[in-house]
Amino acid sequence: MRYDALVLLGVRLGEDDRPTQELEARVLQAAKTYQQFRADCGQLVLCGGILPGTLISESEVMADMLENLGIPREIMLLDRVSQDTMENLRCAAELLGGAEKKRILIVTSDYHVRRAVKTAKRIGFQAEGMSAKLSIEKKARLKLLLMEVCYRLDLFLGWQDEGKSRPAFLRPLFNLVFHHT
Repeated sequence: MRYDALVLLGVRLGEDDRPTQELEARVLQAAKTYQQFRADCGQLVLCGGILPGTLISESEVMADMLENLGIPREIMLLDRVSQDTMENLRCAAELLGGAEKKRILIVTSDYHVRRAVKTAKRIGFQAEGMSAKLSIEKKARLKLLLMEVCYRLDLFLGWQDEGKSRPAFLRPLFNLVFHHT
């Protein structure tokens, strides 16, 4: 199957702007997927900007890692500004000259792939997903799944659409879910 791009979604960097285990899993899956679909995947779009507390963008870290794995840097398009999944995919659309009629393969973590594909389709992409399997403890996985439920609610209710946001009265609840283990 032919894709206009393979889109790799970033995830928050660890201490000293180092890749986390989750980011490493995503990058390794993207490299493997690129090798598998090289002739059929066009560009490689790396998504993830500089988050508060970091000095480098997730996309730049991923580009260095992929280059070390033998992926040519000249096929990479880097989004250095996005800070969440919706922004990742909006920036990917911008880098690709629009989402309409563009077929993409999204690489992200296993718990995240369904929402990422739904988000991409909402923007206008024809999207499929490839998941990076995470080996994490049950408590951490449950927290990630709870976060996904909250984000899917955001997506379903249109709170991630341009010009909209989550109602203020729900922000404390979402912050509790997102910032406590």
